[in-house]
Amino acid sequence: MPGLPRLRAALAPYRWRLFAAALVVAIAVNVLQFRDIDRERYFEFKAVGQYPTADLARITYGNGGWHRQRYGLYQGLGTLAPGATVYIPTPSPYQVDRATADETASRLRVFGRVGRLEWVPAPTAAAGPGFDPTPYIVASGVGGARGAPWALAVDPARPRPEGPADPNFYLRPLVTSEGSRDSGADRSFALIRWPHKREGEKTYDYQELLVETTLLPPALRDEVTR
Repeated sequence: MPGLPRLRAALAPYRWRLFAAALVVAIAVNVLQFRDIDRERYFEFKAVGQYPTADLARITYGNGGWHRQRYGLYQGLGTLAPGATVYIPTPSPYQVDRATADETASRLRVFGRVGRLEWVPAPTAAAGPGFDPTPYIVASGVGGARGAPWALAVDPARPRPEGPADPNFYLRPLVTSEGSRDSGADRSFALIRWPHKREGEKTYDYQELLVETTLLPPALRDEVTR
């Protein structure tokens, strides 16, 4: 193309001006888009924004419904009782295959910050808690595509941080992945699939329940912790 070299030669004195003009146009387009981008429904997609905390656990729990469905129960345990022992009564739906068992164990260790995890033969406890833990539930969450409804029942005799009275919102200002992995207290919980439908739930007829073993009836507690 004989005309191309001549065109390049003609534009050569102006190439930096053309580059600067293109850069200004690109910046202007982005600035004009900021307002629309900043109207995004989800905070994490906004053009400009800053979270009030650097704690990733609190950020994800407070801003991700799917995260609360999948990990909320375990984060609650790690926040209120890091270093606790967790018993999983068997036969258990958390042990139907190797992948499920490994995933459950990983969530408990990473998000629940457990000190010890035990799979224990306890058929009676595995069938359900054998009592109503509702009065002791301090934190709970709805079910969805990422996981079933869940509840965390804590012994009222144990100290815990002050938070909202509504279990659905209790963890939001408290949940954390920071600090010690050991609360310094000897505490234990049982992880049970509770055959009790959460109010308003349409998909799941059960809830994932972490219940402090001191709340279990003596016979069940002995079966789980022996």
